[in-house]
Amino acid sequence: MTKKKTKYIVYNDSDNEFALSSEALVWLAERGVMGAYQLVNEIKSHSSSNTKIDNTMIGLERHSAILALCIEELGTKAASAHGSMIRVRKINGNMYLIKRSGAVETVLTPEELVWIKVD
Repeated sequence: MTKKKTKYIVYNDSDNEFALSSEALVWLAERGVMGAYQLVNEIKSHSSSNTKIDNTMIGLERHSAILALCIEELGTKAASAHGSMIRVRKINGNMYLIKRSGAVETVLTPEELVWIKVD
């Protein structure tokens, strides 16, 4: 039997949209995330700090190790833009889905899904 590998999934736990803080964006840029670096420069050139930054804007998946590390190192409050609450969930395995209810997200694994069988 193969051992399931631990993964870390980043999700939003608030009523507002998933949005990373500018501090998180800079943290990612400093560690070589090209999409974050480009966005930092674009924001600087437009003098705009109101841009809502999500993971797709910087080219990262929610299960990206560097994104999860960013949230863990900075902490939820510092890594989240105003109104967001970005968190990390640890899962065992390689399958997950993110269920949304409004803007609040929940990370689910196959073991947590309850299927209804219709006869």
